[in-house]
Amino acid sequence: MGVASLVLGILVSVAIYIAFFKIHLDQKGIFAFIAAAMMIAFVCEALVFNYVVFDNAGKGLTKSSYEIEYANNQPKANSENVNVNKSNDLTTVEINDINKKVGNVEIKLPSNVANAEVNVSYKDEVFSDFKKTSSDEVVVQKDVARSEIIRLHVVGKVQALKLEIKSKDTMDGGIIEHEGGQNIENGVMLINLNAHVPFQINTARVLVMILLAFCALCIYEYRDYKFRGKKSQKVRRTAIIVLLAMQIIFLSFISQSQMEDGESRIFDRLDTEVSSGLDQYHQLTLALAHGQLHLDNILPGDKNVDEPQLAALKELDKQGKTYSPNDRDNYVKQKGTNYRWDEAYYNGHYYTYYGPVPVVLVFLPVYLITGCLLTTRFVTLLLAVAISALMARLVYNIAKRREGLNMWTVIGCMAMAMSTVFVTSCFMGAKIYELSPMSGLALVLGGINCFYRALTEKNSKPYLWIVGAICMALSVGCKPTFAFASLIVGISIIYYLFKNSKKDTEESNAVTAFFQKVFSKENIKYIAYVAIPYVVIGVLLMAYNYGRFGSPFDFGVKYQLTLFNTHYYSLADLSKLPVAIYNGLLDMPSTMSTFPFLSMQNASPQYNGYMFTMAGVGMLAYPVMWLLFAMPYATKQKMLLTSNKQKGQVIDKVTMISCLLVGLLSCYASTAMGGTSFRYALDYGWAFTISLVFVVFAIAQWANTNNVSKYANKVIIALILVTIIINILLTIGTGFNETVNRHPDVYYNMYHSIMFWK
Repeated sequence: MGVASLVLGILVSVAIYIAFFKIHLDQKGIFAFIAAAMMIAFVCEALVFNYVVFDNAGKGLTKSSYEIEYANNQPKANSENVNVNKSNDLTTVEINDINKKVGNVEIKLPSNVANAEVNVSYKDEVFSDFKKTSSDEVVVQKDVARSEIIRLHVVGKVQALKLEIKSKDTMDGGIIEHEGGQNIENGVMLINLNAHVPFQINTARVLVMILLAFCALCIYEYRDYKFRGKKSQKVRRTAIIVLLAMQIIFLSFISQSQMEDGESRIFDRLDTEVSSGLDQYHQLTLALAHGQLHLDNILPGDKNVDEPQLAALKELDKQGKTYSPNDRDNYVKQKGTNYRWDEAYYNGHYYTYYGPVPVVLVFLPVYLITGCLLTTRFVTLLLAVAISALMARLVYNIAKRREGLNMWTVIGCMAMAMSTVFVTSCFMGAKIYELSPMSGLALVLGGINCFYRALTEKNSKPYLWIVGAICMALSVGCKPTFAFASLIVGISIIYYLFKNSKKDTEESNAVTAFFQKVFSKENIKYIAYVAIPYVVIGVLLMAYNYGRFGSPFDFGVKYQLTLFNTHYYSLADLSKLPVAIYNGLLDMPSTMSTFPFLSMQNASPQYNGYMFTMAGVGMLAYPVMWLLFAMPYATKQKMLLTSNKQKGQVIDKVTMISCLLVGLLSCYASTAMGGTSFRYALDYGWAFTISLVFVVFAIAQWANTNNVSKYANKVIIALILVTIIINILLTIGTGFNETVNRHPDVYYNMYHSIMFWK
């Protein structure tokens, strides 16, 4: 009956979908779409996702129940056929003389136990010794009904069952306390064989299905709409709003699911007396508010903590061993003190080597106004939303200049850009390590958006040049590697100025003539728009660095107090190039048969020397990125622009090529100077994504002019959908590594919503 329910649900859903378009309505308004989507979602929920409810029907299975009572740490069964042994947090239950078919085992944990790991073994007509049903433990989570029922896929009659139940967390007043391996001393545990699977309506799953069905109906209804034009304007705007709303909901969900119980969502209270309990950006906020650049002695209790540490580090300075990890660890231990982890030390003071711009723009103004410190997690979420919106806006700016693009191809590219920019990687930690590159990335995308419009629109507005230059210059103050991003706009600006010049020159030297045209009278104002923000911000950053380390170009990375001495790190270390290529571009995710199906590779790169490594994936793990191999053709393709000027053609192609080159350069620089990590992809993933958008649009326009757009768009959309799914699964598979411990109820609710067939 279960299979029949599953098939029937799929057929009915498809029938509703077809009928919706067969019925000739005068106008299919939004409510008609919503009604059809709701019908499909509820049919799927009732017949597809609940098919296990009907699975035992007609099999003649009989229910039997057993009770295990714990009293003073001693378990006792209510049946002679049940043997119970207990050792600390592990309870072993053997049920003998069953002699019947068993479809499932239901375990009702004692009221004070939140969850437990269960191993199920069985004896049947074939195996006379106990055989495990799975190599992995099954987690039973209280209040997640489907997790309490373990389906057994065994053939024939079961003679005996052995359940190894290891309790994990306890419950106190409905709140899960994560202590690990809890001893069950009192309470009652129920074990039911062939239990009735309750019919369940998962509200979150229904809402997701309504949204997916609604999107599918809209995509088919408006499949022939072009992106540009009044006909698609209303649908286009609605689709973009829905897309951004879905992204914000997803980012908020994964952000909050990583939070520890009691962790503040927006503000951190200053309830600590020592600054070592705050992250570096919080410390810098307080330091700047006190009018100092170093991070020591900014809170009342710092003096007693910082002075012994700094005294020990000063002694090490005299020996030249401050930045040698082993010498440093041993020496401060001998002195009975410690040192601040992952901060920079120079000339008797603590500093942060992370760029100050996020503090100056966000943390410090809020602190001065409210007296509160924004949580790093909250600012990270805001930046993730901003990056998503700016990426979508950039795709919009590129698409609106082109003729013949299918609307859903453009919307799909927006969704793809949000996925491949690696913004979800930040929620693994949502700390200063992620916040620094994210703030730089948000500014870079803001700058590229401004300059792209300034260089391609007919009437170039001064504020686009000024704001663009401010954003690009400030990004370097977040993370120095974002200086590479200025190459993208710099080349385009020089070409624009050359073409914009009206100066006639008789100079025979081509180079001299070129620069005479670039710096001609007509271009002085544009040069000023760009140069002044770069110079002002550059001078301020150099003054900040000089005030700390005595050098305008030293951000303090080589003075950091971490696991290793970074003085030897160099961009000239070409031996790391193969590591960058493999980990940054080629590394594929590992797969598994259960939700979330994908996870990042944990393999450490083979390198002769220390290299910081964390799990990650390469850019080509996203299938849509394979289209980058079509770039040689895209550079030759004549783009069908609304204003078909040579200047616009060249700027687009220059941007496409320079983004790819900057992506490759940033990938290598990130590996050579820092190592490999999922979050490091924030430094370069965006550049590959921007380049890819141009390639996809070139392919789509070629297909449109050759009357094969119907097939090309389907291939593009398919690659985009697979890419988005991979990104979501990787985010959950990686980002939820802490959710399993912090919010197991959230994780296992989602697990059983997806793995509805288990």
